[in-house]
Amino acid sequence: MRKSISAQIILITAMTVMLWAPAAMSDTITIKYGAYYSGSGVGAGGGEFLITGNSGALQGQSFLTFCLEKNEYFYIGGTYDYKITDAADAGGAGGPSPDPLSVGSAYLYYQFVTNQLGTLAITSSTLAGQFQEAIWYLENEITSITPGNPYYDLATKVANYSSNANGAYGVYVLNLTDASGKHQDQLVCVPESSTLLLLGAGLLFVAAYRKRYANI
Repeated sequence: MRKSISAQIILITAMTVMLWAPAAMSDTITIKYGAYYSGSGVGAGGGEFLITGNSGALQGQSFLTFCLEKNEYFYIGGTYDYKITDAADAGGAGGPSPDPLSVGSAYLYYQFVTNQLGTLAITSSTLAGQFQEAIWYLENEITSITPGNPYYDLATKVANYSSNANGAYGVYVLNLTDASGKHQDQLVCVPESSTLLLLGAGLLFVAAYRKRYANI
């Protein structure tokens, strides 16, 4: 039993370190079209895309995502190195470099991955394009947006939607690179570090409790 608890503590500690220091993560993913790729029209060239983690923190995970920067590119079916941070390494078409993720974009993506968009659930390429357009506008990658874009309207209802997210909602930036250099950044949602810390603390307490009473 003690060996099992020790192994769990080591695992939780390792996961916590990875999430508290996201810039240190760098492994590979493969990216393809999602079911509702925006194609042409509003949000053209953006998501949704399907990412599969090959190694590192995302190994074995598959999830849908959207582009963050406007003027960066990648090849469909390509495999790229990645690191997870709270800002895009390069500023793209707008913003500083690095370019922090906004609260509004983090909120929208969190609603998307947790299936809380309700009547705005993305069920067509048109809706995927509107979602991508909202992200780009929130990130200052484009200077205008289609009037009445429902995803932008939703994001602006969140307090401080234009502020830096700093990991809000557990949403971060997936920075992609390969031997040729920088590629398009994507959105990624990871477990909140506080949850892992609480779990790790609980396991440490259990281990200390068992050790104390085993020595009585």
